[in-house]
Parts: sequence; structure tokens; C-alpha cells
Amino acid sequence: MTQAASLPAGGLTCSVEHGSGGTQATVRLCGELDLNTVWALGAELSRLIRGGQRHVILDLTDCTSVSPVCVGVLNRAVGELKSAHGMLALRGLTEAVLQRLRNAGLHPGVRTTPRHLDLLSG
Repeated sequence: MTQAASLPAGGLTCSVEHGSGGTQATVRLCGELDLNTVWALGAELSRLIRGGQRHVILDLTDCTSVSPVCVGVLNRAVGELKSAHGMLALRGLTEAVLQRLRNAGLHPGVRTTPRHLDLLSG
């Protein structure tokens, strides 16, 4: 099932696809993930986690920009998911963007390799 999330008009749109097991969700973002939109991503991730999602794939393939300001939101989400024995995985990042996020303090528990994504998708 895919649903549109309520994010601010303009800079960022989001769709959420729930997996058949009920504990996995894929969040697809399109637009700019920056200081003006990161709060909405944080609210959406919190809503999903509170709703029982334990494995979240954040697909950033269609983001025109991903600012390092999102690191705090991602780190908080991975902490919540780890305590529930789940994981957060990022998909669709260039190596340069991933390196900027790591330099900004991205939690090492955030999964970014294809191997982790295959485990979640399989």
C-alpha cells in the first residue's frame, strides 16, 4: 500500500509504501531535503516508528539535494529503530552525499550498502 505523507508544499514530497509484513516501510522522497523540510521528514519517520514500522528504507533517489542538516533526524530514527530491533537504510545516495552525511556525524547504524537493502527487500 502506498500513501502520500503530509509534508510542506513546495520543497519536498513523500510517498510511503508499507511492506506486506506490516513492520517495513519504504519512504520515497522527491525534492529538496534541507533546513526547511527536514522537520517534516522527522515527523513522518516518528509517525511510522510509533505505528509499528521496524524496518524503514529511506529512498532519496529523487531528491535534488540532501543537506547534512538531516543527520540529526536520521540519527534519532536509527536510535529508536535499534531499540525496537529494527533498522534504517538509505537508498539512492551518491558517494559524495553519503560522505557529507558521514562527515556531519551520521550514525554508523544507518545502513547504506546494497547488501542491507537486499535483506530488507527480500
